[in-house]
Amino acid sequence: MKNYFSVHEQGCKHCGVIRLAPGFLEKLNQLRHAVGHPMTVTSMCRCPEHNKAVGGKPDSFHLTSHSWGCCAVDISMNGWSSAQRWRFILTAINRGWSIGINWKLNFVHLDRRTDYPEAGWAEPVLFPY
Repeated sequence: MKNYFSVHEQGCKHCGVIRLAPGFLEKLNQLRHAVGHPMTVTSMCRCPEHNKAVGGKPDSFHLTSHSWGCCAVDISMNGWSSAQRWRFILTAINRGWSIGINWKLNFVHLDRRTDYPEAGWAEPVLFPY
C-alpha cells in the first residue's frame, strides 16, 4: 500500500517526534486510498508540550506519550464538496474510525481508539467539536 502521508505531516509540529500506534498509518493509508482524493493533515503526532499549547485534551489520542503511541489525525476539509465530505465520513465510519467534526474550523478528527485496548474504548464514537 502506498504511503500518502509525509514525515512532515506525521511529526509533532513542535519537536518533530513521530511515534505512531502499531497499524495506525496503514489504516490511514487504506482510508485515503478508499476515499480517492487527497487528505491534508493539519495535526497528527503531538508531544505533551505541543498538545497543551494547542489546547488538546490531556488524554488526547494525538499524544506520542501513550503506551501505544499516536492514533489520531486531524484532516482539513477546505475545498471539499459536500459530496466529498459525505463520502469521506461514510467511508471512515464503515472502516471503524472514531470521528469528530468541527464545521466551524472545517476539519475532521479521526482516531483508532478501539484498536488499542489500553485506551479503554470498545466502540467507535462520533462527536462534534
